[in-house]
Amino acid sequence: MMSFVDSHCHLDFPDYGEELDAIIKRAMDMGVMRMVTIGTKLDEIERLLKISDIYPNIFVAIGIHPEYAKEYKDEGQVFDKLCSYASHPKVIGIGETGLDYHYGAENKETQKELFRVHLKVAKQTKLPIIVHSREAEADTAELLNEEADEDLTGVLHCFTSKAELAKAGLKLGFYISASGVI
Repeated sequence: MMSFVDSHCHLDFPDYGEELDAIIKRAMDMGVMRMVTIGTKLDEIERLLKISDIYPNIFVAIGIHPEYAKEYKDEGQVFDKLCSYASHPKVIGIGETGLDYHYGAENKETQKELFRVHLKVAKQTKLPIIVHSREAEADTAELLNEEADEDLTGVLHCFTSKAELAKAGLKLGFYISASGVI
């Protein structure tokens, strides 16, 4: 049987509740032998780590989705917390983070600042970053280029953007995720 990795799931979502064991078993029965459960808020990280501690095949990415950027005003505190959690052995990525102007156009600058924090954490920890970009391609590419160095790697998650962002990401050595929305 082929073995697969689900590189982006949200196993902590409340809808799963008592079904989590069954969900993970069904995935494994279908050949999904590893999963990366993705953080969208700081207060979810402990829950994600508990899940990863219970299941040896579950790993974690930590971050703040741009939809929640306005909830986090202290960039220094976010940096410190993410760096601290990143030392957990099951944390293998930073994100989901990025820019979403479809649902958050009114707080573009806040999203940009928070995205910069995540980029700095990814470089500091040498963990790949999971980038969400919706209707913000130019700004996403600009920030990735500003922060680019040999320690910044990652994936443009759930890619539905134009070729310019793909080219910018590929030039930096990023992967591009072609999820079901494509």
